[in-house]
Amino acid sequence: MKHIIKILLALVSAALLGSACQLNTTGLPENHLNNLNNDAGTDADIIDAEPDADADAGHDPIVVATETRTYPVAATPANPVSGETAPSETQFIRVQRYYAENPWGPTQAIVLAYPGAQLGAGSYKTIAETLIERSGGTIELWAYERRGNLLEDRTGVDAALASGDASLAFDYYGEGLEIDGKTFGGVIPGDTPTFMSEWGLAQEAADLKMVLDFIPEDRRKSSVILMGFSLGSPVIGQFAAWDFDGKKASDYLAGVVMLDGGGLRRSLTEDQYHEEGCVGSLGLKVGLDQLREAGPYVQELGLDSGIWIALDLAALRASGRFNDPRDEVQDRVLKNLIGIFLDKPDLRLTARAALSVLADDHFAPAIVMRAGLGMIEGGPVEEYHSELAGETLLRPSSTEVLYSWLDYDQTDPPELSSVEEMAELILSGPTGAMEWYSPVRLNLDVCACDGLDVRPSDDDYRWRMGMRVTRNAEMDAPVLFFFAEYGEIWDLSLVNNYMNSLPPVGPGRPNAGAERDPALPPHLTGFSRIIAPRYHHMDSILATPETGNDYLYEPLLDFILANTEGTVSASLP
Repeated sequence: MKHIIKILLALVSAALLGSACQLNTTGLPENHLNNLNNDAGTDADIIDAEPDADADAGHDPIVVATETRTYPVAATPANPVSGETAPSETQFIRVQRYYAENPWGPTQAIVLAYPGAQLGAGSYKTIAETLIERSGGTIELWAYERRGNLLEDRTGVDAALASGDASLAFDYYGEGLEIDGKTFGGVIPGDTPTFMSEWGLAQEAADLKMVLDFIPEDRRKSSVILMGFSLGSPVIGQFAAWDFDGKKASDYLAGVVMLDGGGLRRSLTEDQYHEEGCVGSLGLKVGLDQLREAGPYVQELGLDSGIWIALDLAALRASGRFNDPRDEVQDRVLKNLIGIFLDKPDLRLTARAALSVLADDHFAPAIVMRAGLGMIEGGPVEEYHSELAGETLLRPSSTEVLYSWLDYDQTDPPELSSVEEMAELILSGPTGAMEWYSPVRLNLDVCACDGLDVRPSDDDYRWRMGMRVTRNAEMDAPVLFFFAEYGEIWDLSLVNNYMNSLPPVGPGRPNAGAERDPALPPHLTGFSRIIAPRYHHMDSILATPETGNDYLYEPLLDFILANTEGTVSASLP
């Protein structure tokens, strides 16, 4: 396997310009830092929202707007082995605010959404727009984005989107094109950014709390719903059990929403934490000692972050902004990347088929990207063993015919997510939906606290390392847990373990005293458990408003409105 991975890594490097990653004096590869607005400025965009079929006759259709702000955060410690500190340019986070430009009433709830591994703020685009439209603009969604997104070189994608010329992105990442004096330096190898060894849970809790503090303190318990997806779900579950200088975090929350992630497992012992680690979202397992010594510091799909660039490039073509998405992909760099990831060179694919074989549940090597997008057509398919996924997947078997794509609503039975919306989601926001460089340390720390059982004592290694997950037995906010049938959680007992660890809903809440009984409706229970048949992992945040109504959007909207009250006036500073 290691031999195969080395070959794949070499191939991806060749496909993506083939240049070695050169380090500058700060320890970062050149051309990998986005332009930052250190003064927390604003990018405002208007999203053309589809009219809500249930809109009141007296109201105009909701128009969803966004603004994005960048905030400085505390520096992380140096890697104790290499001595490398994170460059100052990476000590920022972003928040993308989705809101109604023309709300039908005052804001009742703010959903603070934390992304999964390999995902950024843009990953919440679909779910944000749907909630805002259906609530008449009385719900906002604030999507948090980790500092790792600032390592991405989005120059090519940004130039393509700004100019309307997709070839700029393909030539920048694959042909050495210079844009504004910059050329692409290659992706950052996973064993290079040693400073990422310290990008863990304590830092994320502090950064997330900073964003929570933008909302007036007297309105948080009645107005703020904390949401997480995938790895983001256990992160927010642990945040909700955090002790902030004697104040339990759940007192700042009206509710907690976990989308296809989380539950209660056994925590790592101190020896396991240092020596063994746990399996991450892409199958990587490494303990803290090895992580600090030699990495890898970045969660990778068996090779490097080239797959996320491939998704960006495929999304450009599949979006329909630049070309007919039914046309055949001719871009050499994208064809080469798809050939590598599917271990099948020279495939002929339309633009939407190209994106779908990287993200559909039958084809995608990365489980974190799988959604029910439809099915390929135009030629035969074959089963093969994917070395990247470690399982049997499908791929086109002919290199002669042109393959196209049947969208989610053209199959029998229909699936849940649109490839066009997947493309728009991937491209949305200043850094898109993907996170090229997802820190291994965060996943390791989450595993260390999976039992939600940190003791406030120096005898507990997690307490000594700043992990304050000590208040789960007092976590009295209501919870909605969404379980995708084909998602990342295979054992429903983990969900039940978490449910049974919680006390009844606490005082001062709309549903005070409610037991954690998932058989009751959202306005009567302290724990809504949604088991969604046919859903794959990414369907949990990507399902269309129509297909996702019964299991995702309607229960989610009911939960938010049943567990918040009054109004809240808040904006990004």
